[in-house]
Amino acid sequence: MKAKWYENLRTILKNSEKDADFLRRGNFWHVRGMRGKTQVTMRIQEGLGPSNPRSTCMLDIEWKAANQTQILKAIEDLKRLVNERNLSLNEAKKLLFAPVNQVDSSSENWQALKDSYLESKSDRRSTTLKDINTRLNNLLVTLEKTPKPRTGRDAMRAYTKQWLKKAPQGGQGRKRSLQDVASFLRFAVMRCGKEERWLPMESEELRELVGVRQTTSESHLTAAVLPKDLANLLDQMKADGREDLYLATALISLYGLRLGELAKLNIIDGELFVGHIKQNTQTLSQEEKPPREVIGVDIAGREGEAAKVLQLYQSGLVKLPIAVANQIKMVEQKGHFKNVGTAFSGILKRYKPWISLVKKNKGVSPYSLRHSWAYRVHKATESPVDSSVAASLMGHSIEVHNRVYSTWIDKKTKKEAIARANKALIKA
Repeated sequence: MKAKWYENLRTILKNSEKDADFLRRGNFWHVRGMRGKTQVTMRIQEGLGPSNPRSTCMLDIEWKAANQTQILKAIEDLKRLVNERNLSLNEAKKLLFAPVNQVDSSSENWQALKDSYLESKSDRRSTTLKDINTRLNNLLVTLEKTPKPRTGRDAMRAYTKQWLKKAPQGGQGRKRSLQDVASFLRFAVMRCGKEERWLPMESEELRELVGVRQTTSESHLTAAVLPKDLANLLDQMKADGREDLYLATALISLYGLRLGELAKLNIIDGELFVGHIKQNTQTLSQEEKPPREVIGVDIAGREGEAAKVLQLYQSGLVKLPIAVANQIKMVEQKGHFKNVGTAFSGILKRYKPWISLVKKNKGVSPYSLRHSWAYRVHKATESPVDSSVAASLMGHSIEVHNRVYSTWIDKKTKKEAIARANKALIKA
């Protein structure tokens, strides 16, 4: 008489329990139909005969012949998670079938895992999600490329070889790409039940793959618009009748603003304050930071210009460029400030005097206008401002400030600063 399908299923399951690995671990498994669904029982072999402890869980898999392969795969995954991670049966089931994944983690369905991962990151801003999606799409191509990677480490090496050939060693683009790949692989294992062999590289191994810059720090000096060039640029804007562009450029360069901060300016009692625009995983879940006060720094020989620019902005007689103003109106709808800065950059890059300035100064970009504020307080004065004060006014940490601008502090600057400190010592 032909055996029923579930008897064959139990025979396969029983035979799998005869291998050496199973005997070493000592758990026994049983499966049966219960109210049309699949019930799995795990008995822990402790030498107690019928009294051995057992655990039972119900799988949301219909108990029928057509699902025999799916049932076997589910049990194999449950076994793996119980044994590899020392989980209870129900903990293993929760990991495999939690709503967050909604995928068959025992298959190579990486696309479904990617979709689940992106869903878990839905609180990120749209531009960030777009970048992550691009990187993971590239990873999916790598996972299908012959020879196929069989571990997370192999996948990261293959991804680097295929997609990051031109990415500079130690560069931010290379670092972010590999961090996104590692985060996704970790998610697939820890949240969706993929085998532990898919865990990504960590710590030192990952740092080696990211690499270090092969060039000296001198080649990465922060480019600022120098005072003389800035003065000429501002004068030319007024001469050309570009009062709108003058206003935006002067606010950024004389007050050390980020480009997008043009959208969050507020004048209180004659002082300029800037609202918070930086958004990341941490800040999205926090209350908005209070506005920071910013203080204008003039160009030598043009004393009082920063104050006049502030008065001009407050009067409303001159408006910001139309493209910038339009993007400011759309910030709430878009949920980010990036396009405000992009609009300003686009206008500036089409302005001929700016094009000429860039040709003469390697590395200068619209953001160099913000750097020009830092340059003046650190390099263009006989009384340099302390880095902690400058960092606070620019709205970033002292660590970030030193990393960005420390290359300006040469041996001569250090000696002069100490000489001034010695001269100004206060007698106790």
